[in-house]
Amino acid sequence: MTMMMGGGMAHHASPARADIPLVDITVAGDPVAMALPTALVGAVASPDGPVARRRTLELGETMVPGGARFLIDGKEFSPDRVGVHTTLGTIEEWTIRNGTDMDHPFHLHVHPFQIVAIDGATVTPAGWEDTVNIRKGQSVTLRIPFRDFAGPTVFHCHILEHEDLGMMGIVSVG
Repeated sequence: MTMMMGGGMAHHASPARADIPLVDITVAGDPVAMALPTALVGAVASPDGPVARRRTLELGETMVPGGARFLIDGKEFSPDRVGVHTTLGTIEEWTIRNGTDMDHPFHLHVHPFQIVAIDGATVTPAGWEDTVNIRKGQSVTLRIPFRDFAGPTVFHCHILEHEDLGMMGIVSVG
């Protein structure tokens, strides 16, 4: 079945069937006793080193015939355009500003980050993240160490329809 949703297409699978086996699991050997952790992992250290660059990314939207389009820095996604160029081994801070009237979960592939400020107020990082919800009208600052992987990857709104309607960009690490 295909349905129109906000100008995009949504495909829905057939209903699930209970009579199709998905996996067979065979357990062999004697059980092994394992100790469970007694505490959660402690606070994480911020990336060492100076911040090489600070940038701001603006989340936006525009209405076009047929529905909304979602934007980053006023542009829809293009696979032929790199939105961010950075250097392997550096640390950057990105402030993501949400100028729309809805929340957008911002997701960065490959490079974990720490949240260091919300609406300009410094916060203590709670851990490593790959997605953060940016509420409508909010700004969130991320500290991102680009230390392990060179090459292109993407950042985008983690709402599939928003990503498909343009809210995605490419970061190239060289």
